[in-house]
Amino acid sequence: MSHADHDGLTGSCLIDLIYSNTKPLLKKFHPSRTQSYFSILNKVFLLSPKYLLIIDALIRSYQKFIEKFLKKGIKVINLDHHDLLSIKHENYLDINPHNWNFEFMNSSGLCWLIAKEIDEKYFKERCWIAGIGAIQDYCIEDNKELMEELVRREYIKKISLESALDSELLKHAKTIDSAVNLFSVNETYQIFFQAARENDIKKLQTNEKFVKAFEIYKNKLNEVYRQIDESKKINEIGGIKVKFYDLKGNDISMISDFCEMEREKAIYVGYSNGLLGFRSLFYDYDVRKLAKVFGGGGPHRRVGGAKTSKLFNEIVKEVSNYLRREKSQRMLDEFG
Repeated sequence: MSHADHDGLTGSCLIDLIYSNTKPLLKKFHPSRTQSYFSILNKVFLLSPKYLLIIDALIRSYQKFIEKFLKKGIKVINLDHHDLLSIKHENYLDINPHNWNFEFMNSSGLCWLIAKEIDEKYFKERCWIAGIGAIQDYCIEDNKELMEELVRREYIKKISLESALDSELLKHAKTIDSAVNLFSVNETYQIFFQAARENDIKKLQTNEKFVKAFEIYKNKLNEVYRQIDESKKINEIGGIKVKFYDLKGNDISMISDFCEMEREKAIYVGYSNGLLGFRSLFYDYDVRKLAKVFGGGGPHRRVGGAKTSKLFNEIVKEVSNYLRREKSQRMLDEFG
């Protein structure tokens, strides 16, 4: 089970490739707009598989469901890189990178390390699969072996966030995320899986559906950015630049795109239909603290998210007040 996105599908692909010469994974489930977590977990419970493998699925809210699986005798292996679950059971194996304080390792990066232990040459040649997921998740530092291989094979110029964001691999991540909204998740996955199996990344660049998906993503992004850029709010709080964007019903993930495009030393806050996105790629600040104000969280310091019933102007005020209080507390601490 994994998200139907750049990290979930690339991670699933790597695990699938381990078994592709014997037998494929029997069932793959991807929570999406058409398949809820609840419906998928119910299906899995009824199927009663021997193993449930969780890859990039953000399942903290469904911990009790996982505990039901374990009591039923289903062995659960957790390769998610979001919040740690407080589960202790003989049928539960938690390989979340946060267990070892690897903040900047995502699920596809973790799956690549596992796959590489099984067939090093095969999966080093296919490092680009994990690179797509890792770069879009901004997971560079703790994916050291992966990044070294990407540099060696000239997918990125050097190990840095800036270089990673300049890579064509980021474009492929955007294409996958766009394609799953245009076509079925399974169709998107099969196109990607075939390219991965043949180790032919060029197939992603020439596939008509993927080309169309990227064009639609790019056109939409440019249109929204032009419309919204004029109405953004910029606050300067204690030397910290904060840029607030009301995305007006558009995909909350666009706050990532804005941050990538502008590359400013600033905190980015996005709002859309009750969803909040926090990003800080080029300014060293843990945005999970801001997400926590609204009951949310995030996989690492560069990314956070939450849900809210508050209006955009209220969010601007609350985030600004939090940062002011934080600065005041910092000053008090410095003066003892």
